[in-house]
Amino acid sequence: MSEHSQKQRIKILYIITLSEIGGAQKHLFYHLKYLDKSIYEPVLTAGQAGWLLKQAEAMGIKTYHCKSLIRSINPFNDLKAVYDMLKIIKSEKPDIVHCHSSKAGILGRIAAWIRGVPIIMFTAHGWAFTEGVNNKVRPIYRVIETQIAKITTKIITVSDYDWRLACSYAGINERKMVVIKNGIDFPEEFTHEIRKKFRAECGLDDSEIVITMVSRLSPPKDPYSFLKLAGLLKHNKTVFLLVGDGPQRNNIEDILKHMNIKNFRLIGYREDINDILIASDIFCFFSNYEGLPLALIEAMAAGLPIIANPVGGISEAVNDGLNGFLVNRHDLPSIMTKLQRLVDDESLRKQMGQESKRMYIDMFKARQMVNKTENIYKELIANKFSS
Repeated sequence: MSEHSQKQRIKILYIITLSEIGGAQKHLFYHLKYLDKSIYEPVLTAGQAGWLLKQAEAMGIKTYHCKSLIRSINPFNDLKAVYDMLKIIKSEKPDIVHCHSSKAGILGRIAAWIRGVPIIMFTAHGWAFTEGVNNKVRPIYRVIETQIAKITTKIITVSDYDWRLACSYAGINERKMVVIKNGIDFPEEFTHEIRKKFRAECGLDDSEIVITMVSRLSPPKDPYSFLKLAGLLKHNKTVFLLVGDGPQRNNIEDILKHMNIKNFRLIGYREDINDILIASDIFCFFSNYEGLPLALIEAMAAGLPIIANPVGGISEAVNDGLNGFLVNRHDLPSIMTKLQRLVDDESLRKQMGQESKRMYIDMFKARQMVNKTENIYKELIANKFSS
């Protein structure tokens, strides 16, 4: 009999850098929610207190707040984070350590390797060496990920694009990698009531066309392109909603005051993203680089046509001309032409929105994502612990 078969459940220690609500955090939340608890025992470690830790605790999942695990590079904190994670791993004795996000992915895998964890996994939510990242640091991230991959049992990428990039640019062994695309939950009922309620609360008339972008307000997400659109589009029945917070918020507020853009609303950090999207008509996304953004998939699930920059895995979710338009974010005249078409043509908006919804149902459901991940766990456990 194998050593592992004597255990009751397979213990998985998940490690992630941030706990604030975001794409990687929502991705991991769905795994904590839908993981078969009769087979698996999840434990969560995060580098800050916040949304994800609270969600895990509400589900009765054991959590650790590793304060030394921070997003910015700090040699002292990084060494301390490895030391703190070594203690957690020693205490929990997990069968699998599964890391998410770049910093946790590096430090967590090193700690797991030092402790001799049988299975070490990493989900790449967009590589730190992807196209669009600063060319001075991109090769450094590539070398780091190439070396860390050698101590990793399995790497999950959330898009075909990231799988190809890891093979071609970083030289990571393709047999170590598998693609499992992001998935989400989305409300299937009462959408009309949600739309009506949100619009009433925001003072939006039902005839107004709401164009929305959900994003962290930081340089990689390029919220300024969305802001420029609001200043250029001449239509008295359009409202632009920018949802999110971040380091560029104050500057965006200053620009809004200076330009006096009356049809633009910066509504900050929100947790009712689904309601906002249900109340919207068009979704825009102009990031410099991405994996496969959950905000975009949420917009598809809400039945919205998409206008997006085709970086990372976005072209795997937006079929140009069918459920939206792929555009160069620097080509404002072309973006304006596509946006104007959608604003002017309600039937086109509905047609593309219906295709977005169909694609979400077929490809991007949370349970589908978690089931595929569980199959990887089962395969690795069988290979590692078979007698």
